[in-house]
Amino acid sequence: MKAIKKLKPNLSAGPDSYPPVLIRKLVNSIAEPLALIYNSLMSVGQVPDMWRLAIVTPVYKNGAAYDVSNYCRISLTCVFCEVMERVIVSLSVVSDYLMRKGLINKHQHGFLSRKSTTANLLKTFDDWILAINDRASIITAYIDFSKAFDVVCHNKLLHKLAACGITGNLLSWINNFLSGRSQVTRIGHSYSNVTYLSSGVVQGSCIGSLLFLIYVNDVSEAFPDGCVCKLYADDI
Repeated sequence: MKAIKKLKPNLSAGPDSYPPVLIRKLVNSIAEPLALIYNSLMSVGQVPDMWRLAIVTPVYKNGAAYDVSNYCRISLTCVFCEVMERVIVSLSVVSDYLMRKGLINKHQHGFLSRKSTTANLLKTFDDWILAINDRASIITAYIDFSKAFDVVCHNKLLHKLAACGITGNLLSWINNFLSGRSQVTRIGHSYSNVTYLSSGVVQGSCIGSLLFLIYVNDVSEAFPDGCVCKLYADDI
């Protein structure tokens, strides 16, 4: 029920055609049946085929309107899948486990509770003040990975998940969730042909965001001593 009540009612329906506002209104009737379905799916580490399909809506950012690189992609997935993702990530022990064990990079400020761009800037500003007080020079580099969420290698991600202690049915469920994903692009009432994806995680989804953090978690180890790294999702 907590996961359903966190759904944004103004979001559009995904491939299953069920709008989040309808699920919120029916929360008292469907919460228990959904819990039984979710437990069954987790026990076998499987997801329905429909849950691996996304409807992509391009949203214009800036620049030339004819250039597809000037659009960001909004992926709409099945609302019942989003609820299960929230249960796994936010309401179960997964996030707490990762934070309690110190498995999430302490310099990461994206997609985490009580972390934000503001916290990221305050930490960075504090580092700069200390450096200036010590009469040290500061060199700053800003790095943004190109199409970061789209190029996540599933095999490497699953290896990193196992190294974090995420195994058993949960790892099988995530593996099945990532395998055989597909998407269609929707413009108005028209749809493109189906495209099958061999890499990447769903940007904007609960579990997709957490999986991406784990995937880039060790990036700060690439920097030498004396170089401080601050992260916000795919920005360094």
